[in-house]
Amino acid sequence: NSVIATVDTNGIVTGIAAGTTTITYTTSSGCTTTTALRVIDCTQPFGNALSFGNGTIASNADYVNIPSRIFPSQTVANFTIETWIKPSASDILTGTTGTNWFAFLGYTGTKRSPSLYITNNGVLHGSWSEGSVLNGTPVSASSPTSLVLDKWTHVALVKDGTTMRLYVNGVQITTATCLANLDVPDNAYWLGKSDNQFNGALDEVRFWSTARTQSQ
Repeated sequence: NSVIATVDTNGIVTGIAAGTTTITYTTSSGCTTTTALRVIDCTQPFGNALSFGNGTIASNADYVNIPSRIFPSQTVANFTIETWIKPSASDILTGTTGTNWFAFLGYTGTKRSPSLYITNNGVLHGSWSEGSVLNGTPVSASSPTSLVLDKWTHVALVKDGTTMRLYVNGVQITTATCLANLDVPDNAYWLGKSDNQFNGALDEVRFWSTARTQSQ
């Protein structure tokens, strides 16, 4: 299938587009070998996504529970939380930014772990507890529309000392000041919801105990 990959006269394979195909080689003696080839688009996740959306509210939503801390220590100075996300139609609502919220990573109990939300018009928001106070990245009518219906987007929340950074597809979109050390609850972390639910898909969720750079 030349739409997926091509083979030149020297037998060199060139990927054209994401997908699968087969390639057959024939030797000078007439023996043939057929192999399956999968071409991956490196700007997209790798096809093992989890889809969410069953349930109507956070208490009965489907989600993945991580029953332990996500970082080596409960007190965290630096971290990175990243994922690929593909929102559904019910996650991208019009209206005043900050009216509706859909959490896709996080945990909310007596405290809120570093969490990621979609609010109106596809605006991305990070939120976390600092003692008994909630802090978060700024959201306003001028906030960039970062997330689009049924489109894969890479997002990252990075704590770098006293600065929290929010990245979309490797581009920093906003920052907020935070405490030098955060107390992250160590009993659970959720994929697919926090204090409210998410109805799209997630892939390649990763947690790092370092502040990864923009180039990483």
